[in-house]
Amino acid sequence: MSSTEVITKERWSDSWYGVFAMFSIVGMLVSFLFLVHSPTNYQERFNLNFAMNGNLNPTTQGSPDDPMPLYYVFLHGIAHITTPSLTLLRSVSVICLVLAFVVIYFAGKFAHNYRTGLLAATMTALSPFMLWYANRATVYSLLVLVTVLNQLCFVLLLHKKNWVWPLYIVSAILGLGLHYFFIFILLLQFAFFFAKRRDFSTAYQVGMALTAVGLFAIFTAWIHYLSDVINVFKLLPYAGKPSATNAFIIYVQYLFGFQSVTTTTLIIAFWPLLVVLALLAVQKYVRPSIGIQYFAFTTTMLIVTLFVFSWIWRSLFLSSYLIIGLPSFMLMVSWYLVAFDLKVLASVRVIVLGVMVVMLAVELSHTDFALSQDYLGSVSSQPRTAEVMGL
Repeated sequence: MSSTEVITKERWSDSWYGVFAMFSIVGMLVSFLFLVHSPTNYQERFNLNFAMNGNLNPTTQGSPDDPMPLYYVFLHGIAHITTPSLTLLRSVSVICLVLAFVVIYFAGKFAHNYRTGLLAATMTALSPFMLWYANRATVYSLLVLVTVLNQLCFVLLLHKKNWVWPLYIVSAILGLGLHYFFIFILLLQFAFFFAKRRDFSTAYQVGMALTAVGLFAIFTAWIHYLSDVINVFKLLPYAGKPSATNAFIIYVQYLFGFQSVTTTTLIIAFWPLLVVLALLAVQKYVRPSIGIQYFAFTTTMLIVTLFVFSWIWRSLFLSSYLIIGLPSFMLMVSWYLVAFDLKVLASVRVIVLGVMVVMLAVELSHTDFALSQDYLGSVSSQPRTAEVMGL
C-alpha cells in the first residue's frame, strides 16, 4: 500500500469520527427537546425550590440527592443572576455535558491520541445513561464534568506536567464539595500513583503525599461539619445489597442506558463475543500508556471497591452515584476500539455507536424505564426520604 493510500485511508477514517461526533451533538440537542417536557421528579422540584427560596441555607440543609452543599450554593448563585426555572436548571445540566464532552476529548487525546478522545467524547454524548442525567435538574451532569476535569489533570500529572497542580487541587476540592462519592475517585488516584511511585522523583512523591493528606483533611472536616449540622448520615439513601449481576449491569447502562429487563439481558448475553475480541487483541498486544492504565484501573476498581463497601457498611450501589465511573469507562473502551489494528474492531465501533443511537431512541420513547431505575424513584415509594426532605 502506497503512502498516498495510507493517508487517504486515515482521512476517510477521520471523517467518520467527525461525522459521529457531529451526530452525537445533534443527539444531545434532540434528547433535550424530548426530555425538557418530561415529568418532573421530586429531586428536581426540591432543587428548584432550593434555588428560588433565598431563605434556605445550603450549609445547614440538604437532600438525599446531594447531601454535600456546593451544588445548592451554585443554585443560589444562578438565582442571583436570573429567575430560576426548571428549563433553565435542566439547560445548565446540558451545558455541563457539552463541556464534559470537550474535556473527555482532551483526556483521551493526552492519554493516547485524538482518535481515542474523539470516540470517547462521542460515546459519552450518545450514552442514553449520561443523557438521562444531563437532562435533569440535578447535580450529576456537573459532577461528571468536575470528575473528568480532575482526571484529565491527574493524567497530566502522571506525564509530569507540574503546571497543572493548582487546577488538580481545585478540581478535587470542587468534587468533594459536590458529592461525597468523589472521595473514591481520589482514593483510586492515590492508590494508582502509589503503585507507580518508582516512576517519579522523591519530590513528586512528597508533593502527591502532601496533596493527599490535605484533601483528606478537607473531606474529613466537611463530613464532620455536615454530620453535626445537616445530619448527613440520616440523608443517605438505602438500597439493597448489590449482586454480581448488578456490578456488570452498570457497565451496560453506561453504554446503553436504562432499558427493559429483556433488552438488558439480551445485551449481557453477548459477553462471550467480548471474550473473543479480547483474545484477538492479545495477539496484537499494544502497551497502554500510563493514562490508559489509570482509566482501566479506575473502571475496574471503582465498581469493585463500591461493591465491597456496600456489603461491609452500607449499600450505596446506586446507578446515579456510579455516574462518576462513566468517563473512565468510556475512555478505556475507546482506547481498546482504537488502539488495536483489527478490522473487526472497526466494525464493532460502528455497531456500538449505532446500537447506542437505537437505545437512546428507545429510552426517549420509554421514559418509564429510566424512572423505574432512577435513584430514588417517586416520592411515594420513599416515604422516609420524603419526610426527611419535608415534601
